Amino acid sequence: MAREAIETVPSRPQSSGESPRTNALGTRLPWRVLGLVLCLLFLLVSAASNFEEARYIYLAPMTGGDLGAQLVRDVVGPHEVEVRNLQANSPLAVAGIRNGDRLRLDHPWDDLRTMPAGEQVGFTWLKRERAQHVVIVVPTVVPTSLAQRFSTHVNLLANTPMLLLGAFMFWRGRRQPGISALSMALVINGAASPYRWPQSASEYPLWHVLINLGFTLVPWLLLFFTLDYLSRYTRRPRTWEWRGFAAMVCAQILLYAADVQSILFNNRAWYAGTIALLSDLTQMVGVVASFIYLYEGLSKSTSDQRKRYGLIIAALAMVFLPVIAFVLTTTLSLSSGYRYDTLSPVLLASWVSQGLGAFLFVYVIFRHKVFDVGFVINRTLIYAVISTGLLVTFGLIEWVSERLLPHESIEASAVVNAAVALGIFLVFHHLRDTVERLVQRLLFRSWHENEAQLRQFGKEAAFFGKAEALGAATATALSRFAGGADVAAYFRNSDDFICRQGGVTGVPAQINADDPVAVILRLHRTAVEPSDTNSQLAAALALPMIHGAALDGFFLLGSKPSGDSYRPDEINVLATTVQQIGLDLHAFKVIALEAHVLSLEERNSELRGLVACIVTAGTTK
Repeated sequence: MAREAIETVPSRPQSSGESPRTNALGTRLPWRVLGLVLCLLFLLVSAASNFEEARYIYLAPMTGGDLGAQLVRDVVGPHEVEVRNLQANSPLAVAGIRNGDRLRLDHPWDDLRTMPAGEQVGFTWLKRERAQHVVIVVPTVVPTSLAQRFSTHVNLLANTPMLLLGAFMFWRGRRQPGISALSMALVINGAASPYRWPQSASEYPLWHVLINLGFTLVPWLLLFFTLDYLSRYTRRPRTWEWRGFAAMVCAQILLYAADVQSILFNNRAWYAGTIALLSDLTQMVGVVASFIYLYEGLSKSTSDQRKRYGLIIAALAMVFLPVIAFVLTTTLSLSSGYRYDTLSPVLLASWVSQGLGAFLFVYVIFRHKVFDVGFVINRTLIYAVISTGLLVTFGLIEWVSERLLPHESIEASAVVNAAVALGIFLVFHHLRDTVERLVQRLLFRSWHENEAQLRQFGKEAAFFGKAEALGAATATALSRFAGGADVAAYFRNSDDFICRQGGVTGVPAQINADDPVAVILRLHRTAVEPSDTNSQLAAALALPMIHGAALDGFFLLGSKPSGDSYRPDEINVLATTVQQIGLDLHAFKVIALEAHVLSLEERNSELRGLVACIVTAGTTK
């Protein structure tokens, strides 16, 4: 069961000039409402963009078109482009246009978008003698080269993990402004750019404005997360730092508004290049400032927290540093006529880095608990995901083989399908076992070691000589297993249960035998979470010690200091161990009763002998 995390921040003296709040921009209600609306908007737009790109690639590849030339903007005049790399028999070539000719597009952003097949595109042909308006029909163009196919698939495969990870973090962010900001940065970074699927001339501007606004704000979302994380674990940012952050965000939005107007309308004014440069430099300032603050936190943190900072820096560097290369490449491509479906080494390295960074985030979240997402994972869930992923992989192999391998007949296709099926039969189980062993080492090693120590203690419990020593050792072992949680042992005493060992904060030393927790323990004979009952006990878990039909006692565990919930596998091993120890404690009780009975029998024998002596003496007299 997921619970609200108990997050402790080291107390720090508040110096003059520090903000009285952890993050002044994230706590006031208007800012929180605005932030929530923007997050939902970006999440919707990013998911829709990836869906549109996937639909175009896999379901409707014939809906895309191309004019068959590069339209370059580095010419004088608004809305004008120059024709380069003109393909023979393309609609422009058929209309008589040649390389070097200048065109004034009816829609200035037509050179930025992927055009739908069959759309009528109009432009003015700026010939020397006179201008001529031309309307052509965009033909269907399907990517044919390996580089084009590879680039389209890799872009989507690199974006999807970041989008899913960001959506998950936003869902489980527990209303933490910093986590929400980072999740939105991941979501936006995982969005497909608006030029990657066919759009009409009327649709493109809206997609361009929304998605590129998100790309522009990514560095500042990252910086907001960095400041929030710094305030939680290292120091509180000063008021001037928050004000400087707000000022830079406002400046970035103003520069973006001017730059996007220049891009969409192909404005070649003298100041357009300066605005674009300032906008790019401002974004870089946000990225660089984020890593400067992270390095400050790394240098000032304790040894335990230093590891967290190191993992965060590595994951963020892999995901967000390629943003700088992407910004530069995109800015240069707008004037050079760069084709986005070509395989650029810069973009390829960026995609690979971002994909690996997303998986590193998953590792640091679930393995090292760097961020509290309040999510309980277990091995069954992980292995189910692994098995599903492997099956999907084999299915994709079959799907790709049907489209890439030449099949001369139905028999050939059947042979391929049979080969894939045989491969699944021979390879799947071995591959799954190998992957699961790797996952065990990466995610669950500490779980196994923790369980092994508790199970080993359960075996050693039978060899204790005193019940008091076993009770104390059990409380220590349970607390260690639960990461330092409070532990209390309660045993039956007449009509109540009395605490004989340890204690849980907020729980009395005497509990009525008819308390809802005790009743449920007798009924179900298994572990119970008091919060799921009507009990007022402030404990996280109750573990029964049952002998026959009687509840001899139970152990209460408090919440973990880390704020993590008790996983189902943890509850199972705890309940099994406590029940076994309960039987060992009952054995001590039986042994004590047997010793007491023997003592009484010996005393009775002595008394009978004494009585016999007295009777004999009386008879003699």
